[in-house]
Order: sequence, then C-alpha cells, then structure tokens
Amino acid sequence: MAGNASCLRIAVADDRLFLIVSKGPPYKITGVLVEIMAIIANYMGVCYEWVVPKDGLYGYMLPNGTWTGMLGLVNRSEADMAGIISITSRYKQAVDVSEPLYMDEYGVMHKRPVLQSDILGFYKPFTSLMWVTLLLCVLATTAVTAAILHWESVFSRPGGNRGDKQRNNFLSSCAKSIHWNFSHLLSQAVWWAPTGNPGRVVGGIWLVSALILTTVYRSNLKAMLIMPRIVLPFDNLKELSESNIVMYVTKGNYFHDYVMQAPSDSVVGSLRKQVDAHENIPRAIAEIVGGQVAGAGPMANIAVVMHEFFSKTGSCPLYVMSETFMKSTSRSIAIRKGAEFKPKVDRAIRGLKEFGILDHLLQKALVNATECLKPVTFNLGSESLRTLDLGDFYGVFAIYAGGVFLGCATFIIEVCTSLAKKKQGE
Repeated sequence: MAGNASCLRIAVADDRLFLIVSKGPPYKITGVLVEIMAIIANYMGVCYEWVVPKDGLYGYMLPNGTWTGMLGLVNRSEADMAGIISITSRYKQAVDVSEPLYMDEYGVMHKRPVLQSDILGFYKPFTSLMWVTLLLCVLATTAVTAAILHWESVFSRPGGNRGDKQRNNFLSSCAKSIHWNFSHLLSQAVWWAPTGNPGRVVGGIWLVSALILTTVYRSNLKAMLIMPRIVLPFDNLKELSESNIVMYVTKGNYFHDYVMQAPSDSVVGSLRKQVDAHENIPRAIAEIVGGQVAGAGPMANIAVVMHEFFSKTGSCPLYVMSETFMKSTSRSIAIRKGAEFKPKVDRAIRGLKEFGILDHLLQKALVNATECLKPVTFNLGSESLRTLDLGDFYGVFAIYAGGVFLGCATFIIEVCTSLAKKKQGE
C-alpha cells in the first residue's frame, strides 16, 4: 500500500478473527482489530494505513536472527504497529508490546466424532473384567449345582449306582445344572427345579444374582441407547500424545516455541514428534475438518473457526478438548521498538478494557461459536440421535448364528455317535 509519513503504518496478516485480509491487492482489511484501531487512532488524533507483508504471514525468527512477515516489518521499522500477537520473550526481543487487549488460553480442536453402528454394542454395558467375573461365577455355580445334584442322586439310590448308571447320573446332573443356571441368566423358564435343600439354597442364591445381573445389564443397555456415549479421540494433551494424531500449529507462535523447547520426557515435549508447523491456515483448517490432523491454537482463533462453520452450515463439525492449557496468555499489539506513541496506545487500550468495549467487540464477532464450544455430548438430543441400522444387530446376530452352528454341530455329532454304536452292536 502507498505510504504516508504522517500516518501510522499498521502491518497485518490474516488470522480469520482479529484481522481478515482479502486475497490480492487492493487489499480489504476487516476484523475485530479494524474497529479497535479506528477507536485508538481517533483517540490519538492520527491517521493510519494498513501494510500487508509480501509473504502475507505473521512471521517468525529465522536462524540468522532476522524476522519474516508482519513482525519483520515492525522489527525493521517498516511498520509502526502490527496485528495482535501472544506475548512471548522471543517476540519482546524483536518488538515492543502494548497493554494486553485480551487474556486467552490454548486449546486443541479435531473432527467431531459421530454416532455410528457398533457391532460390540451388546457387550459394552459391562466391562471386560465384569464379563470375566460373570463367566467364572456361572461356571462355579454350575459346578457346585452339578456336584450337589450328583451327591443327592448317589445317596438317594445307594444300591444302584455302579458303572454306567453312575456315569449316566453324573451326566444327567451336569445337564440339569447347565440348563438351570444358563436359563435363569437368560431369563428363560425352566421345567425342572432342585428338590433337596442344598440345591434349593444354591439355586435361590443364583436366581437372585441372575435377576440383579440381568436387570443391571438391561438398564445399562437401555441407557446407552437413550443417551449414547461418544468416545473422543483425545480430551487432553496426554491423550493426544498417546494417540499419535498429527497436530497442526502455526509456525513460530507461542505454543510452537513451547513444544520445541519443552523436555522430551514431558507431556508437551512428547508432542514434538506429532507437530506439523506451517502458516497455511486454509490448508490446515481443511485438514482438521477432514480428520487428518488436530489443530492447536488460542481459543479465540479456534472459536472463530467454529463461528464460521456454524454460520454457514448450522452444524459443528469440530470439537475442542475440554482441558485447555497456557491459560494466562496475553494478546497484545506489536509496536516498533522505542515508539513515542506507545503510552497513548496503552492508555487507549486500558480505557477500552475498563468500559468492556474490547469484550463486546470480540463477542460480537464470535456470536455463533457458543453452540460448537459446548461439550460434545451436551446437545445429543432427539434431533441428533441416530436411528438403529442393520450394523447395530450384527453382534447379536453373530452370537445367534454361533449358537445355531453349535447346536447343529452337537446334533450331528450325536447322530454320528449313535450310528457308530449301532454298527458296533451289530
């Protein structure tokens, strides 16, 4: 843009919230900072002009100590001020910073998971440990019941339990025990009941236990259908580091520097292997929405992405992990080193904060972000519940098919065994 020596030169780069820069000259500058700078310039009684760096980027320090982007313009005194930055020790070496406009924190956003068919849905009302415990209880109860029935059979016929008869009585006791215990666990009627007191005691205990287990299972399964639980890929930095999901971060920003300098054995340092740092924001957002990467950044910038999607589509394709970090991040205007107008800028910003104007401007720009920043399960009402499809029944059908196959196999084995015995008898 054409320069004017009497006007403040303000370097800008697109961050989709505080500054939105159109593609190609003549540039159109919009955003929250445009309104803020208009108020500050009016208070100072000066004019101002926007300066767009050739690379159009925020900028970061190169290995030789020079700076790129809009921060490079301010550092080289080619601009007097630059758009909102997070205050870091590295930035303060290159530029002065104004009174903080906002206090922000960092978060990570990722593609929002959706309700899908779950072939193991019937298995999930209980944990794996609970299922193993239940199996052991069934086996133990079956064994005890079979032993009691066999003991009662032996002592009720003391003179006729030898050889094949004793073996047949034992097999009959096992069959009755298995049928008794598994039928009650599946809430099926049983034609037979124990006659002796020991069998009745064990059977009564098992009946009550089976009633409790089946009631709890049905209640949990019903609750999972009414209010489904969505499993998030991650909900804090530790889970993110364990997931190995690639994490986009703006190159050279506060969090990027923090990750690169953190000890490798720390949670933040362990994210270093997953970092994808660049300044191509449109590409990064497309990859985040596609579920290819997660995106880390200030919550204000994350909120504007949510705002844009909800404003255009009425939906929230992204979620933000509930655990935020770096909660005391100051967002300020970068100012040329030694600038004589800095005290006036600071005084104007303090006035805007005290009257709540800064918060009002920010909230006005993010009015549609509120819905998408709610917890993922917050708005899972009747409108978002997924109707059951065939995939939800595959697990139960597989169990049923397995039972039918096992029954057919048992029947065939019995027939073959019977035929073999007949041939041996002939």
